[in-house]
Amino acid sequence: MLPSHGFQVTLCKQMLKSSKVLFFIKRTCPTNVSFTVNNCIIKPEPFVKLLGVTIDVNLNFNLHVSKICKKASAQIKAMMTLPKAIGLLGRKKIYDAFIKSNFNFCNIVWHMCSISDAKKIEGLQVRSLRFIFSDYESDYESLLTYSNTETLYLTRCKSIIKLVYDVLNKNCPEFLNELFSYHNTDYDLRDNHKLELPSFKTMKFGRNCLRYEGARLYNEVPIYMKTITDRNSFISSIKKWTGPSCTCGNCMLCVKNIL
Repeated sequence: MLPSHGFQVTLCKQMLKSSKVLFFIKRTCPTNVSFTVNNCIIKPEPFVKLLGVTIDVNLNFNLHVSKICKKASAQIKAMMTLPKAIGLLGRKKIYDAFIKSNFNFCNIVWHMCSISDAKKIEGLQVRSLRFIFSDYESDYESLLTYSNTETLYLTRCKSIIKLVYDVLNKNCPEFLNELFSYHNTDYDLRDNHKLELPSFKTMKFGRNCLRYEGARLYNEVPIYMKTITDRNSFISSIKKWTGPSCTCGNCMLCVKNIL
């Protein structure tokens, strides 16, 4: 039985009242602009929450990172109140299931957050690992080795690389198929699986985008991994990848030596 016309109109009005609009522009977002649809006024918002991710007009994801850090910090405090009888393995499982999952949810979307926010997230992982192993003197890199884990930045990089692999092998929705393309050259290079790096004019809306970051990270993957045709084999191989290296001391690749 199909809904009546009056019900459809009422439902449409309710949906319009709950609708929100974001302006993604280079200059300051106007505050006196509004839309009127079926006598419903829709005003632009500074941020919206979509599928659990808070998206702001500046696309810096400061609000989202702040929320997940606040939630994870409260969970870490709760974990510290647990009795010692749980043991090291139990505390590690609790961290992976309830705390680390906050940082892995939709991590591709907010990957291009600020360096300060990324370090804040890594700091929470350091805090958790120190409690789990009762080690308050070792550096971050040693804690990662003890726990057989990796930086949250590297986890996000691997998530992006998996997405790029799926796009190149047509395992994603059609609207993503044109997101990445191979670099065409007349020379016979050792690596024929490099992706084209799109040109950009701005950092916020050009350099800090999935199309550029995905191609850049995929080009860092070893050649033998990029030639793997089976998806399960590729995922198993990428888990062993230690990621790109850097010694500048300022970027996220060097964060484990900073914290």
